Amino acid sequence: GSFVIITNPKTGEILAMAGKQLKQNDDGSYSVIDFTSGVTQSTAVMGSVVKGASHIVGYNNDALKIGEIRYDNCVKIAATPEKCSWKYLGRLNDITALAQSSNTYQYYTAIKVGKGNYQYNKPLVIDKEAFNIYRNTFAEFGLGVKTGIDLPKEITGIKGNDSTSGLLLDLSIGQNDTYTPIQLAQYISTIANNGTRMQPYLYKGLYNDKSSYDQNQKELNKVNTEQKYMDRVHEGFKAVMSYGLGVGYIDKMYKPAGKTGTSQSFVDTDGDHKIDKETISTTFVAYAPYDDPKVTFTIVSPNISRPDGRTDHQSAINKRLADRVSKKYFEIYP
Repeated sequence: GSFVIITNPKTGEILAMAGKQLKQNDDGSYSVIDFTSGVTQSTAVMGSVVKGASHIVGYNNDALKIGEIRYDNCVKIAATPEKCSWKYLGRLNDITALAQSSNTYQYYTAIKVGKGNYQYNKPLVIDKEAFNIYRNTFAEFGLGVKTGIDLPKEITGIKGNDSTSGLLLDLSIGQNDTYTPIQLAQYISTIANNGTRMQPYLYKGLYNDKSSYDQNQKELNKVNTEQKYMDRVHEGFKAVMSYGLGVGYIDKMYKPAGKTGTSQSFVDTDGDHKIDKETISTTFVAYAPYDDPKVTFTIVSPNISRPDGRTDHQSAINKRLADRVSKKYFEIYP
């Protein structure tokens, strides 16, 4: 299935949102059902889309410097498998690391945030306070907290309760905690707004002959960082869409900035309340135009394939949806 949310980042107004899910019937056939409620009531492991917030954690805690050069080498902690990027990406700075979605660039930041002394294939001891540092900053963007949307039964997602060092690295690339699609929409709106988190809303106003009421726009908080750091995230997100992994998602004529994400997820496929299948989920967030954002696009496609050798083809559903919904938006609002 997939979720799509389109918002005005300056006000928090939700212009459109939808969720669809593929359901297998008793006879083996499939039906597409509405699952828009999942925008606020379902969660997913969101993956690399969170790396903008991870950069801010690094900048704020002297664990990442503007323009810092690193090499995309795999990280190996004793008694655990190697942790690598999706391929070897070579020499990177903070902008190209976002454009090419380097995992190991974020791992080295997380190790510094955790005051760890990393050596290849040796135990890694980190300060567990680093988990709170990441989660507190992520929350300032709207990840892992209620967004305040004017709908009932909004959930917050699941925080990992293990604090081993490898999971801190996972958290930094969006592979540990789970978030809702509406939280991801608030996150990209907050980036578009230079760090101002707005409350999302559907109810715009009530108007009749005798009186009128307009929804008040509500600012929830500002991200605690310096503008120069937000500017670097903007540059990185522009690079994603101009020469990075987001090329082709939204026509460059609309001047988009954004981030793609892929994550490993785990689901209960037979309803016995036990996790039994590893899956792949994909995500995409963007805003446009990058010099004066007036719209954000959020797409979440949970559990789109299984990495088991039989069905490991990943659909380009997010790319197709991003292209179609962005063209439709700019057709309506040129």
